[in-house]
Amino acid sequence: MVSLDSAPFYIKDYQKVLGDSFSGIWNSFGLGAPYQTFFHPHRLLAWLMPSSAYHDFTYLFDTALLACAMVFFLRGRSITGWPALAAALGLSFSGYTFTLISAGHRVTFDMMPYAVFMLAFIDRGIRSESLYQLAMAGLCAGIGMSSGSPDKMILFGLLGAAYGLVILIRERPAEQVGKYVARLLGGAALAGIIFAMMSAGTYTYLFSKGEVVERRDKMRGDTPEQKWAYATNWSLPPSDALEFIAPCVYGVESTSPEQIGAKPIKGFVPYWGKLGMPMRWKAEFNRIKGLASNPNLTPEQKQQVNTALGQLAGQLNYRQHTVYLGVIPIGFAFFAILYFIGPASWSNRDEAAKTWRWFVWFWLIALILCILFSFGRYTPLYKIIYNLPVVNRIRAPVKFIHLVEVCLNILFALGLATWIQLLVLRSKEATATAGKKLLLITGSTCLALAGLMLLLLLVYGSTNGPLADYWNSIGRGAYAKAFANQMAGSFGHASLLFLVTGIAFMISWKSQKSWTARVLPIVVIAALSLDLISVSQRYIRTKDLASWNGPNPVADQINTYGLQRTSYRLGAPQKHDWRWFSFLHHRVALLEQPGNIRPPEEQIVFAQALQKNALRYWQLTNTGTVIAPPQLVTQLGASPSFEVDRYFQEVNGRYAFTDNAKNTFALLKYKDALPKALLYYTWEPLNEASTLKRLAAPGWNPKQTVLVPPEINTPGSTGTGTEPVEVTRYEFNIIELIATARTEAVLLLNDAYHTSWQVTIDDQPAELFRANHIMRGVRVPAGAHTIRMEYQRPKATLNGFRISLTVFLAMMGVSLLQGVRAWNKSTNSASSNAS
Repeated sequence: MVSLDSAPFYIKDYQKVLGDSFSGIWNSFGLGAPYQTFFHPHRLLAWLMPSSAYHDFTYLFDTALLACAMVFFLRGRSITGWPALAAALGLSFSGYTFTLISAGHRVTFDMMPYAVFMLAFIDRGIRSESLYQLAMAGLCAGIGMSSGSPDKMILFGLLGAAYGLVILIRERPAEQVGKYVARLLGGAALAGIIFAMMSAGTYTYLFSKGEVVERRDKMRGDTPEQKWAYATNWSLPPSDALEFIAPCVYGVESTSPEQIGAKPIKGFVPYWGKLGMPMRWKAEFNRIKGLASNPNLTPEQKQQVNTALGQLAGQLNYRQHTVYLGVIPIGFAFFAILYFIGPASWSNRDEAAKTWRWFVWFWLIALILCILFSFGRYTPLYKIIYNLPVVNRIRAPVKFIHLVEVCLNILFALGLATWIQLLVLRSKEATATAGKKLLLITGSTCLALAGLMLLLLLVYGSTNGPLADYWNSIGRGAYAKAFANQMAGSFGHASLLFLVTGIAFMISWKSQKSWTARVLPIVVIAALSLDLISVSQRYIRTKDLASWNGPNPVADQINTYGLQRTSYRLGAPQKHDWRWFSFLHHRVALLEQPGNIRPPEEQIVFAQALQKNALRYWQLTNTGTVIAPPQLVTQLGASPSFEVDRYFQEVNGRYAFTDNAKNTFALLKYKDALPKALLYYTWEPLNEASTLKRLAAPGWNPKQTVLVPPEINTPGSTGTGTEPVEVTRYEFNIIELIATARTEAVLLLNDAYHTSWQVTIDDQPAELFRANHIMRGVRVPAGAHTIRMEYQRPKATLNGFRISLTVFLAMMGVSLLQGVRAWNKSTNSASSNAS
């Protein structure tokens, strides 16, 4: 399965570096940079299966685990059977959560099950005053934080804290309140400790040297308006709330399957709503549109304005999912709300039902608040969230829809369970009137909404409808027919499901036959399943990955040249370009990185200093080969510094060598590129500003002199020329070299400098410094020496990983013991009953 944010890309021998990546590793792609992935138990599965299988299996496993988490939560509230199954299906295949599979938000899939497990353990732990259950709540919260989606887990943490506080107040005993509170406060402290330990790796990554937080702060901007715009981008427009019941009414998503190389989806319609629209977009669009109508524009100016208008029109929205909640869950949640908190005369509920009132009130209030928060900038209520510390760095208020889905499906389960109980009661007692009026009210409401959906179908399901002018105004008039058909299908879909739901309630109101209690729940579950399948299947993107992970003779040829970088010039690197991924998969050290990956700041400054001198940039970065398109082959082929090694072409998604030199790709060798490592006998001490100027200076010869910091000032020269260096070991975290120097020299290694690298010469510590502004340098005395560079994982990162792993294994051990005790207890109880 392919996607935008989590493409199934894995380098060869991925399993060999997986363990190191948990505790910190040096990523050698580009010029190199530190890299760490969050420790999450699901990622251990990558050791047990091929990478591509692991990629797909993760989605399946997480979806199934989310269903189990929902069942576990509901069982704690004595909701089992069909209602628990239906709610599990409704949540695990819910619109916003499941269809993020199209965007590749796999980290969200890793997070969601543990967010729900956390709620379940909070519920059980407080009611049973169990320290173990509360500790498990902390563990699940920590695993959710370590999923790679900590922003969403923070929101669930706020929900869990509110839920726990309400339960604490509701369940407090009449006597010994102090003892009760003290025990639960101790449990909360234990949960907090377990949470902090489990998510230690995540926090050390986020806050280590401020790299992640500092980068996020730069993205937020400087002014209050910029920070507000950043935090509230991807606010859910209130008009898009119509999609809660009408799936994909505003189109499917912004990026078509073809754009990411996936198999086409029949009837794909682009999204035209306003989710993702930048602030002040409309004002800017109207301004440029006004310029386009100026009759005094020259043809060149008119072309420029039209280009700008087209680019701005492409920024109108961006969405990779649906926010469909489901007609059936909404219908039964509505029934539960009316039954438990509506007028008693409607439901004739018994005394036992009153114990559910607070439960329904809590999840109803949470549902409403989360919907309002998801509107973000469109409602002043979001200021509450924005003014909270840390939370104000979370962007995309639409993320609250994850919480909405959980709240809704809890109410759905309760409504379905209550409805089934009424069916059974009415089939057994001819005089039973419990809930009869409410069944009629709910059924009539659903039928009325079915009629409303049909009316909307008639009004908006036409290319001449009231939205035609709007589609033209945003430059989407060519899609008018497709948009109209999509809206008609969406309203028809909603109408049919409201009709099915309404008929189910009307039959249960009118009939007291025994078959209703057996058949109607199955009909509802079947309708729910078909509904979820029909919506979710649109967002599963598949592709034959042979072009990404299959043979690549060009990559194999490059890897025979030894340690050097390769410049990829077949267009800007894109996350879903199979050409790009194929080279990375085969461990070709590509100089460029995809646009979504931002290199360290000093590497950006280095590249900017040489942006007008690409050849010098390639020379200093050890770029010995260039993968070039025909036009670049012609341009560079005229230079004596380049020679064509092989011509190649693309054949059915694969590369193949060819003898044809016309209009084909070529693998070029760049003769002037510096080797991976070199000994210099002449060096030039300069400060940072002077070094940046010197890098592109025509009078400087990088093959004769290396630039070093001012403190490396004596002696400046001990000889002439350079000496080759043998690289005997080159791995992610360890590099070993052998150098023989005539006199004292500076060794230059053309990989990015970082303070976490430590160097020894003949097992004795040596100083590592910046050379040529961003590369690694070390002074080498005369004679033959073995130089070893080892990447030292930051202690905070390494310790964070160790703590997370230890607490996870410890809690799994405790859970195993708890399971054995429960098994023995149930076995002994069964034996006693039998005797």
